[in-house]
Amino acid sequence: MSDRIKGSRSPRINGENNKWRYNGKTVGYKNDLNSYAITCPLNITSSDLNILNFLMYAIKTKLKRHKRLNAMQYSINDIYEATYNNHSNYTRNIARLDNSLRASLGNQNESATVKLSQVSFSKIDKQGFITTIPLFSKISYDKNKVLTVKFNPDCYEYFTNLNYQSTFYSLKSLLKLRNKYSKILFMHLSQFRSSGCYEVGLPDLINYFGIKNIQQSRLINKVLRSTIKELLPYFPGLHLTIYLRKNKIRVPIMLNPKGILTNISYFTFRFKPKLKIGYITKNKAIINVPESDLITETFNMPTSKGIRVTDNQLPF
Repeated sequence: MSDRIKGSRSPRINGENNKWRYNGKTVGYKNDLNSYAITCPLNITSSDLNILNFLMYAIKTKLKRHKRLNAMQYSINDIYEATYNNHSNYTRNIARLDNSLRASLGNQNESATVKLSQVSFSKIDKQGFITTIPLFSKISYDKNKVLTVKFNPDCYEYFTNLNYQSTFYSLKSLLKLRNKYSKILFMHLSQFRSSGCYEVGLPDLINYFGIKNIQQSRLINKVLRSTIKELLPYFPGLHLTIYLRKNKIRVPIMLNPKGILTNISYFTFRFKPKLKIGYITKNKAIINVPESDLITETFNMPTSKGIRVTDNQLPF
């Protein structure tokens, strides 16, 4: 039987009965996890990130009730309902999802199951030392079209005892994004929704995106421009400031796709903050963050302030 996760009524908070009912799906984890990159030897696609985020939601939800987890099972219909926004072409989409989860001699490297089985959270420090945490200890997809997942117990600490130093976002909002880089940046920006400012170095951003051998001008013009445009409805006023390294000549055509740029130091993403992050219990655990408190799409998409380049000192 599939282990489908359903919403539940929130318990009493601060002596008052919380009136809303949790209907949405909220991904939540400790902020420390954002310092790790989602890595895989194979190419992770936007659809793979959808399934991965659903499973991250599942482990957070289950660990609220159990200290240890057995293998969890999800039918293909469970995964479809959780990761597809468009249900108008059910038969076709189910077939595509089934095909993406299968592995054969011809497409094993394209199988979502194979790729998810190799997903790890990896962090490299300034001295080049690396820490890698595999997310799954077991994952399989069988002839009954059931995905069986067992999480690595070393990951439990990132999904339990969540408090104000945790990242929360709506799974529904992430699924609406098409670009995989938009999904990754969405996860990182959600950590800073109370301050409205996210600062990240060039090497770290490239590592988070999983990009290799890309010109900095192409990163700005192709990747970041389209990513910021797609994220604007979720982070009002989102704009990017690029800080250059000192004693470097700023290339006049740096925003030209054909230009070459080699002197970026830091990126600063700013947007209108949302201060409310959820309901806190006596043990400081945030439970069932309501959909209205999360970063969700706005009705009126604000105008982008664009990309600004500066050689001023960094703001921190």
